[in-house]
Amino acid sequence: MKTIPPQGQVRLPEALDQLIELYIVTNKPDEVTKWRAERAKYPPPVAPMPREKK
Repeated sequence: MKTIPPQGQVRLPEALDQLIELYIVTNKPDEVTKWRAERAKYPPPVAPMPREKK
């Protein structure tokens, strides 16, 4: 991961989430476990701030 530029590193959690989904739907629990462990190294996704109603 050291070769990924900083602007690309912000997308790693999203990519890991997609890998996890792939292995869930393809029924590969060992891969799910592996990639969930890697995903745990990154902060959880942050929900966008709610908009104020006018």
